[in-house]
Amino acid sequence: KQFEPGESAGEDYEVYDTWDEFASYFMGRIGSHNGDPNTWAFLIKFENDIDLGGYSKKKVACEEPFTPIDLVSIDNSNNSNRPFVVDGDDHTIKNFCYIAEGAHASFFGTLKAATIKNLNFENAYVVAKMDDPQTVLNAAVVVNEANNTSFENVSVSKSKVYGWNSAAVAYAANGNSRFSDVRVDDVLLALNEESAGPQVWHFYDKVSYRGGVVANLYGQTNISNVSVSKLVVPDSVAQIMQRNNASYIGASYVGGIIGIASVSMDGSTSFSLEGCTVSAELTGSSVGGLIGSVSPFSITQGSIFEVANADVTFKSGDYSGANQNRYLGGLVGALSWRNGSVQLSKNKVETTIKNTKTEGSVGSRLGGVVGVYTGLGGGEDAVADFTINENDVAVDISSSDTALAVGGIVGYALVNATNST
Repeated sequence: KQFEPGESAGEDYEVYDTWDEFASYFMGRIGSHNGDPNTWAFLIKFENDIDLGGYSKKKVACEEPFTPIDLVSIDNSNNSNRPFVVDGDDHTIKNFCYIAEGAHASFFGTLKAATIKNLNFENAYVVAKMDDPQTVLNAAVVVNEANNTSFENVSVSKSKVYGWNSAAVAYAANGNSRFSDVRVDDVLLALNEESAGPQVWHFYDKVSYRGGVVANLYGQTNISNVSVSKLVVPDSVAQIMQRNNASYIGASYVGGIIGIASVSMDGSTSFSLEGCTVSAELTGSSVGGLIGSVSPFSITQGSIFEVANADVTFKSGDYSGANQNRYLGGLVGALSWRNGSVQLSKNKVETTIKNTKTEGSVGSRLGGVVGVYTGLGGGEDAVADFTINENDVAVDISSSDTALAVGGIVGYALVNATNST
């Protein structure tokens, strides 16, 4: 609870002058109990809105110091009786500001087997400043890395997030993280001069990831009723490289919900997005209104990739990176699947793509729904059926690239498995 000036805390609260002071104490207390994993759990509950001061243009700094709550050393994955829960009780963290020097930047550092629910972030300013020419850094409003964590009724609005990789909610989500009733509104994800640092040219060939909800997802997920509006991902990495006399040749994965998904799952599960809405302007080399790229890491027979009842308005403009093919799609930029099926049904997609040939690129794959689809083989049982059913698609695509594949539904498809349909 945040108390007003002069308000008495009474006897029910321990009082800290700043969030930074509370977080440092809390982390120390958690650490002291970590040796006895069967005796405790924790609940952080907000009793009112919290104002963390915001970013001062006059000071060119945050108004208040900030320490993230980072549980990287604590893992309760095998102990369901020891839950980690953050309950905002529908309150808002306003003016969260964190400029991390040489470190990842987010409100929470790492969470494992946790639940974050009923929590809003408004007017956040998050920067991960790179100072090591060997290490790229991530920035996100809520959490840097979430492993097997659930996000329920969480929102991020009117926020700016700057880092080599960035997302509104989580940079990375691993295991079986789940997202339901998540809202992102009026958010900018970019690399700026402050986050790039003076040696940014060292990263001219590094991959970058940006996602309206998650930038980099491993494993599997279920995403339902996620809303992303007024999301902007500009052509910031390549342009900053140019200003530093370098040409950016790394792949740039950008999605309205997920930047890239490296999928690992068995035949009893599905990777699904249900009832999601997106309105976004996104730029990169592999870009999708929902997901920039989907690729299988480990998928057994019968697994399903499913998108249903989505409503997506996706615009993508010119890209100034080099030596990369461009894969752009209203739902998914580049989609690969193995063993099972792809099912895209009852989605409404409005796709506007302006594509200029980039230096050294082999070609572009542009589609109203999927930019490029590859059905990967793996033996006689490697079925990779692709079904698009009852989608309402409006497409406006223009390109100056001569090595081009364009389709109202799919720009380019390659199926290797002999028994796919």
